[in-house]
Amino acid sequence: MKQGKLLGLRRGRPFVIIGSMSKGSYKVFAVLAVSVLSHTVTAAVPVRVDVPLPVYADGESSAYAAAPGWGAKDRTLKITLSFDASPTNNVEVALGAGPGGDFPDPDNTTAVIGWDCGEWSVTLGLTRERFAAGASNPSSAGRRTLEVRVRVDANGTPVDAAFTADSSPITFQGLESAALFPWLSLDKWGAFVVTSRGGGNASAGVSFLADGTNIILR
Repeated sequence: MKQGKLLGLRRGRPFVIIGSMSKGSYKVFAVLAVSVLSHTVTAAVPVRVDVPLPVYADGESSAYAAAPGWGAKDRTLKITLSFDASPTNNVEVALGAGPGGDFPDPDNTTAVIGWDCGEWSVTLGLTRERFAAGASNPSSAGRRTLEVRVRVDANGTPVDAAFTADSSPITFQGLESAALFPWLSLDKWGAFVVTSRGGGNASAGVSFLADGTNIILR
């Protein structure tokens, strides 16, 4: 599948063709004009991982990836976790110093964010201090998406963070920015792993966005 490939200019504006490649034929789904919001366009190019299905239905599986490169003009870190939720499964993304075969070992994990048996959770660093946020319809199974957006300064130090679950803002009780930011600082981690326990059909993406430019194709 090929999606969102920038092909060129049409009447002075960039355009995108979205389609799929199958057995040598290319089927076009849509042609989209892209508005340029700044003089220099830097589109988010996320690193995405899909967790393989476990051998057993109630087993555990995980997928590891290095974080994308952070550019000098990037000012927003975006983490997205999408999965099939249930009241009894656990799906999380862990950030760490990596790489390493034992990642995410507690000694090099900076933060763990995700779904834990019906609620959202954040666990920080070596202290393993855990914070929770309630989920809508926690006893209902279905597809869920968690998104974390962290604004950083020119040094990669976080200055603001926002969490949304299924497009609605959520707040982790007792989690102060002063405690969260040191663990999300870009000099503290360079890789992430997504783990699914008890099923979940999970995937996660990490990307950096340039300040003032955000191109989203759906």
